[in-house]
Amino acid sequence: MKLSWSRITLIILIIVIDQRNHQHPESDKLPSLQEVENFVTAEKHLEGIPSEKEVLEKGLDLGDFDQQLLKKVEELTMYIIQLNKNVERLNKQVAEQQQTIATLHAK
Repeated sequence: MKLSWSRITLIILIIVIDQRNHQHPESDKLPSLQEVENFVTAEKHLEGIPSEKEVLEKGLDLGDFDQQLLKKVEELTMYIIQLNKNVERLNKQVAEQQQTIATLHAK
């Protein structure tokens, strides 16, 4: 099949429009990191990403794969935000405990 620039542009445009309609992970319930680890341990690939066997048997639609990767990047970003909030909370807790210890030592 011969691809012309107009056909390639149309394919790219469809991918871009479809990605704009993609829901962001904050509106989806993210699985816990333990659930992700359990899935990867059992299945040897990320959920929503085709396994090597599937790719070898069925091939790979680059548009679909690009969307799947984008979703994983968004999920990773949401996990990082959650982890950062936990770190900030723990840092605040440690600072408060250090202040309490300093106050007790001063007495």
